[in-house]
Amino acid sequence: MRPLVLFLFLSLIAALQVHAGSQFEGTIVSVNRSMDDAGAQQTYQMIIHVKKSMVRVEVPSIAGMPASTAIYRRDRKTTWMLDAASRTYFEIRTPHGDVREEGIVEKKEMPAAQRTKKTKKVLGFTCEQVIVTRNEMRTEVWGARGLEDLAAVLADVLGDGQGPASDDVIAAMGLFPLLSTTTVEGRELESQEVTRIERKVLDPALFEIPQGYTKQKAADVE
Repeated sequence: MRPLVLFLFLSLIAALQVHAGSQFEGTIVSVNRSMDDAGAQQTYQMIIHVKKSMVRVEVPSIAGMPASTAIYRRDRKTTWMLDAASRTYFEIRTPHGDVREEGIVEKKEMPAAQRTKKTKKVLGFTCEQVIVTRNEMRTEVWGARGLEDLAAVLADVLGDGQGPASDDVIAAMGLFPLLSTTTVEGRELESQEVTRIERKVLDPALFEIPQGYTKQKAADVE
């Protein structure tokens, strides 16, 4: 099963009209690039569906890894990890609304961040450049304001302690990343880019366990 952290650079949004007091509902599509253990680049599309206190994240098969889907249900304090190949699912109970492994969330070492005062248009938004560094890792982020409704629902559903620490730093600045590239010693390690967002009413069935799926036992999960 793909680690949860691969799902959770969720601050990837395309242009949308934000209305004061509204709550985002719709679908976000992003392109993600990363390096495998052999140094080969992998490119995949991530699809995120958001409705009220529910989030569904879909990632396709990558380099032999099976496709995976995670459904986060804050209203039920539960996360479901779906395995389409076996038509089974694994359930994670989250008593406090956060996804936690064995009830423990490690404290993050917050990286340093520098606002460069550079700006550029990304999908219709004026974005600010921020450079986030920690040890040998450098992340270039282009973050925009005006996406508070989506930021709020993702933060509420996914909880604290899951995403990269760089996300926390950018969020504290009141920005929402639309583009990001992480390098190590000048070599690109991973990048994320929004390609599309669609604000629309979603079928609640997207956030339910599909019919015919059976629950995995703990011993069945690798």
